[in-house]
Amino acid sequence: MGALSTTSGRLALAATALLGLLVYVVVWRITPSSVAITVCSVLPVDSAGAGARSSNFSTAAAAPNATLNDVARRDFADALARHLAAPFVGYTYRSGPIRRAYAVLMLENDRQQLCGARALMASLRYTGTTADVVALVAPDTRADTRAYLEALGYKLREVPVIQPNVMRDGYYASVFTSINLWALTEYDCVVKLDSDMVVLTNIDELFLYNVFAATPDYPAGLPFDSADCKETMVCQYTSHDFRARYLNGALLVVQPNLDTYNDMRGILERHEEQLVGGPSEQGFLNWYFKNKWFSLPHYYNVRMPAIRSFPQMFVVSPPRIFHYIGGAKPWKANFACNKSCQNQPTERWHFELWYKYYNDPVIPAVHPPDVVCQSQPLFS
Repeated sequence: MGALSTTSGRLALAATALLGLLVYVVVWRITPSSVAITVCSVLPVDSAGAGARSSNFSTAAAAPNATLNDVARRDFADALARHLAAPFVGYTYRSGPIRRAYAVLMLENDRQQLCGARALMASLRYTGTTADVVALVAPDTRADTRAYLEALGYKLREVPVIQPNVMRDGYYASVFTSINLWALTEYDCVVKLDSDMVVLTNIDELFLYNVFAATPDYPAGLPFDSADCKETMVCQYTSHDFRARYLNGALLVVQPNLDTYNDMRGILERHEEQLVGGPSEQGFLNWYFKNKWFSLPHYYNVRMPAIRSFPQMFVVSPPRIFHYIGGAKPWKANFACNKSCQNQPTERWHFELWYKYYNDPVIPAVHPPDVVCQSQPLFS
């Protein structure tokens, strides 16, 4: 694993946030109809070989009448300011080399995640990171599944399955297994990613954080009546401030600690979380770390509805990570880009991006055992 220079990392983090803040002041009032976003993603030039390029896509038709209200402007400015100040208020101070890893949870109860694991690894390879990439697997993980993940470049870490209440939690029961992130004490910092994400540019600056950090489930800066709100469960919250303080579990910056791990395991084993945390690990983490987590800017966890409805946010700070939320995963059979998608350059680019990573030769030509992944974009 590579060591991250704390001085250069903090300077890069501050410079990025400062640039975003300056652009925010200059262009925040630009109307969506005149906006073109440049995402500095590292992608193959073509299917035959690797190379870097900048991907340009227009949001002219995404939300021609979208406007920003005062609350949105305030919250977005606050998010950038916190990120800018982080290196100087102790949130990103680390001395000496950092033992670091990206981690993804891979369980047998949802084997289609293995399709996502391929695209995610390819995207990380293009960022140039030298951090370990770890897959958390259960004791019952099949040998051919392990061989596939190792062939892609994942380091396997076998962990116990944590299911606090299988009868109550249903599908979400086993996702509590991600609590094992806090037991990875061979690392100083672990950045957890969901398998339905792709990383567009190097995000190693996240390893400089020495506090638990995540992105809000409802990104700061989006008005309550935006499409992103309407298409997610977060609309049930009527308080704007509460929505901004509710973390999303897809990306987590974790400082492994056995005391914290054992405390969380003890609470889960006593089922105390069912009174406050709800049926998912995301609800539990929001309860356990209430008012004790650092809110990262929205661009570390970008969902398509946010781009479609509110493109101004990404003029200021282009996306670092795309998150393919919901049940419509790119790898599922018959998942297609419809006429509306094809007529929206932003949405079509987002749709096709996953397949470019999945098929890229930067990683070995291996595919998940006994799983059919849709590997080419379909248009309907």
